[in-house]
Amino acid sequence: MADSAGEVSGLKYSFEQLFWRVWQELNYQLPTETEYCFMFELMTPYNRVVVRQNSNKLVLHGIRHRSTLVEADPQLWSEKYNWQVVKTYPTQTLGEIIALSDKLGPL
Repeated sequence: MADSAGEVSGLKYSFEQLFWRVWQELNYQLPTETEYCFMFELMTPYNRVVVRQNSNKLVLHGIRHRSTLVEADPQLWSEKYNWQVVKTYPTQTLGEIIALSDKLGPL
């Protein structure tokens, strides 16, 4: 089973410790709604996956009700708790998606 106990790129702390360190740094507060699962991406200079990060971020990208599995709109929760939310792009067609991806670039 995956967990966050692994060491961060040779540093002396785990992904779990890094997550909570960034959470506190950003003054995020825990949600009171325990029936939901909140999904964040941890982005720091210490755990580069693809894109280099210059600062610490936790970005909300999904919420799911734990018993019904129904997804909720991250924007609404982001506003309630003052969390950074993933950017979205309102595209309708494959052509729009391709044009947007050409404009944004890979990194």
